[in-house]
Amino acid sequence: MPRVPSGSATTPAPDPAAPASSDGLPGVYGNPAMLLFTAATFAAASYGLMEMGLFEALIHHDTKVNHTALTISLMSTLVLVAVKVYMENLRPTRDSKDKLVYENYKSLTHAAIVLILISCLGFNVAIFPRFGFAKTCLISLMVGYGVVFNFLVLVPWNWVQNLVGVVGGTCFLQLYAGVGSGVGSAV
Repeated sequence: MPRVPSGSATTPAPDPAAPASSDGLPGVYGNPAMLLFTAATFAAASYGLMEMGLFEALIHHDTKVNHTALTISLMSTLVLVAVKVYMENLRPTRDSKDKLVYENYKSLTHAAIVLILISCLGFNVAIFPRFGFAKTCLISLMVGYGVVFNFLVLVPWNWVQNLVGVVGGTCFLQLYAGVGSGVGSAV
């Protein structure tokens, strides 16, 4: 890092090649207070969703939940995870110097934005009849910011994020469909 003369009003620019924290982990891991805040927000949102009974209402097919909209939301979420996996790991130019920026991948970026929109709208339409306007807004904030965003911040490794997204989405889809629970089987 270049030295700045004493008494100068400018501060030196951070070295972009330097790791974000002393152990090489990015983001909140260099700031213990921010790490604690992020983990507490994740835990509080998860607990709040559990207390509101969101999971039970979705899995046990509550009659007030719009299951068509929820199915569309689940489908678009799993396709979004597949686009994320492709962009980060499977794109053909991954090994070259091609950077993962908007200018290089406009169509996939737009597809991801549309999938996020479909997923959010479908989720809100699905739970609105069961929880009402205020709780739907709170639940959406808790799921989007409290759980998903904070999970992505707390887990900086893409392969773990992708594994949890694929396995978690598939497990939720199987629970929702009643696979292995005897739901819908002729007994």
